[in-house]
Amino acid sequence: MLKIVQTTALSLSVLLGSFATLPAAQAASVSVTVAPETVQYRHERDWRHERHRDRPRRACTPERATEKAWKMGINRPRVSNVNRNTIAVRGFQRGHTVRVLFARAPNCPVIR
Repeated sequence: MLKIVQTTALSLSVLLGSFATLPAAQAASVSVTVAPETVQYRHERDWRHERHRDRPRRACTPERATEKAWKMGINRPRVSNVNRNTIAVRGFQRGHTVRVLFARAPNCPVIR
């Protein structure tokens, strides 16, 4: 806030200093309007809400299900089926084809 006031005062003094060199007839016809800048004040509570907005969505997505399958040790995981309740991921583990079914709930719980 102090920086804004200092910058505005400095620019105003330079502006008025340049008008001082004009003849009196011209200086009388010039009007200077200084509009205050909009200062946005954020309460501490507002910052907490911004942190919540930056969080990823909580529902399980196919990308999250694939990542979780990879962390579970499934090689080359790929999404094979998606519906409104589940996400099916297929891959390989120890030379066998594996299918894992995740729920579309937070943290992608394994159904089977």
